[in-house]
Amino acid sequence: MKKHFSPLYLSLILCWGWNLYASENTNPIIGTWLFQSMTTTYYSDPQETETIDKDDDYSETLIFAADGTFNYQGSSAGEADQGSGSWSVNENQLTTIVGTEKTIGEYTVADGVLTITTYDEETDEYFATKSNVVYQKQ
Repeated sequence: MKKHFSPLYLSLILCWGWNLYASENTNPIIGTWLFQSMTTTYYSDPQETETIDKDDDYSETLIFAADGTFNYQGSSAGEADQGSGSWSVNENQLTTIVGTEKTIGEYTVADGVLTITTYDEETDEYFATKSNVVYQKQ
């Protein structure tokens, strides 16, 4: 007696496999994020730390799309700002490109909170800095 493989079973297996593949390849950074705070450490002598919290003068909404693009809008020191660019991740490293400006930082996503940490080396004009920017998932 021949066994027939039902198209229904094949469909279920394909759907289950597609869902498994999709869930393993969905980056948790995809979505809409609202700025909460930024803490910057200046490696000066003496070392200084500045924290900016979300308020009317400092706000930002980031939207990371699955196709590798993102856009942002908000205000910094009361000045409106908006734009778009591309993003990519490699392990815990986030790279964003807006126009000719490329930013590379470490990121984590946990319990609906996105934290991005960037480092800037010392130059003749500026001290080295470390910035932690915290966003809440919308």
